[in-house]
Amino acid sequence: MSPEQTRAAAEVMLAWAKLAEEKGEAYANELLEVKGHPYRDWTCVTKTRVGYPVWDWVDFTYRVKPEPREWWIVCGGNTYCGNAWFKKADAASSANLGNHPIIHVREVIEV
Repeated sequence: MSPEQTRAAAEVMLAWAKLAEEKGEAYANELLEVKGHPYRDWTCVTKTRVGYPVWDWVDFTYRVKPEPREWWIVCGGNTYCGNAWFKKADAASSANLGNHPIIHVREVIEV
């Protein structure tokens, strides 16, 4: 690998490791995008039974997709939805005041 390729690979692996430490391996694996050889099953070479990727930089390319933004909206009856919250607990406490439903919104940005 060239120095540039090595630097790019290290950035992907460090981003995955940071996500895995903060939110768990399963979540980090959801955001790991793998592209590679069309005749090989990438799942067998990228993820072991314990959930850690087995990096194969020769046959595959990797990237960690952007984290989705998410928020919760408290709806007031059948007439309107308002009050967006960035923490589920805040939305839940607001919804409990009037026994209102909560809508979970998750925006995925593809880059």
